[in-house]
Amino acid sequence: MVNNKFKLPIIATLVTFSAIVIMLGLGQWQLQRADEKSQRLEQIQQRQVQQPLSLIEIVSSEIDLRDFPVAVTGEYLPQPLFFIDNKTFEGRIGYYVVAIAAVDKNHIAVNLGWLPAPRTRAELPKVTLPIGPQLIAGVISLPSLNPMISETATADGSQKVRLQQLDLTYLQQFSGMKLLPMVILANDDGNVAYKRQWRQVVMPPEKHIAYAIQWFGLAIALLIVYVVVLLRINKEQA
Repeated sequence: MVNNKFKLPIIATLVTFSAIVIMLGLGQWQLQRADEKSQRLEQIQQRQVQQPLSLIEIVSSEIDLRDFPVAVTGEYLPQPLFFIDNKTFEGRIGYYVVAIAAVDKNHIAVNLGWLPAPRTRAELPKVTLPIGPQLIAGVISLPSLNPMISETATADGSQKVRLQQLDLTYLQQFSGMKLLPMVILANDDGNVAYKRQWRQVVMPPEKHIAYAIQWFGLAIALLIVYVVVLLRINKEQA
């Protein structure tokens, strides 16, 4: 006698469809990220053609100043200096060098750019800061912390600090100064020592879309495999 009852394995079905829902959710999240990156790139283009902001405009503004150009006159403090670890340029490992500049009665962190790492971990790059008032021009950045990085700051007696990520709260605590809640990414001023090819959007929208397609494709593939295996099992048990 032929068993015409179609069998549906409950556990396998729940696991399969849970995985499909998760994959579809990840694909949708990647599409949302692509849209956010597209809006951010459009914002960067719009703000880069604006006139550089002055100190008064920076301090008095109540809007998000990220990506706006800025030009202030300030004086770099000789110490402390902060070295953001594990930054690469053209395949080479190095550091971002961050100094504090006194601008009128305010203090602001300035990312001077990338320097190659010395031969040993015990050393940090040699940095020579310009002396006296300087025109500090660049783009405003609002650094965000990566929760996957466990901060382990190391400092030596010369006030040079190695950091895993740029943390303004830590910079304030270490320096004992109140900093403006932003960082200036210094413009390329012809100083060949520093590399200043800033990437304010690390992953372009196209890559997020590619990841979304992959997640949707995996969800479809899993559904096809599930259906094929289910039909085969029921055919064998018929």
